[in-house]
Amino acid sequence: MDMDMLKSFALLGPSILYTSVVACTDLLSHQKQLTVGLPPEPREKTITAPLPYDKLICLIEDASEQNMSISILTQEIMVYLAMYMRTQPSLFAEMFRLRIGLIIQVMATELSQSLRCSGKKKNSLLIGLWNN
Repeated sequence: MDMDMLKSFALLGPSILYTSVVACTDLLSHQKQLTVGLPPEPREKTITAPLPYDKLICLIEDASEQNMSISILTQEIMVYLAMYMRTQPSLFAEMFRLRIGLIIQVMATELSQSLRCSGKKKNSLLIGLWNN
């Protein structure tokens, strides 16, 4: 990650994280559980109740294994899921648990199959698309 990106995250990071706290609470208020990180436990963390700002940050960072790109992507997906939940709740009617880590994994796999690239390169491509 280059220095300009780190500087922009330092400026925007708190607002993104605050928005993810609101999104997390919004999703939980619809009786959904959230997981962040990839299975199995203890890497995958389950969120069943609203968390304060600092605890949610720590949980996402731990589940992302301190990878800032995955942590930010997790928060972005959480925000978009909450937006969809508000506008189209019927899409989530049969879902009990929203597994964000698995959503990221499927996105990376689909991207690598579309571009016919190796498994090692798929995550960097996914993060590269997000960074552009």
